[in-house]
Amino acid sequence: MKRPRLSYLRYKEKMTSDGRSFKQAVLDDFKELRQRGVTHTDMERIEALLQ
Repeated sequence: MKRPRLSYLRYKEKMTSDGRSFKQAVLDDFKELRQRGVTHTDMERIEALLQ
């Protein structure tokens, strides 16, 4: 996950087209995925990385 980690860190504070930071968009997406029953161990790693 080294390469994706760099991408998450690079875009962490960039703004998305809907006005949220990339970080917030990812966190929101993960929350919605979990509500729908979708989980993956990398989600937790990415969330920790973004904090």
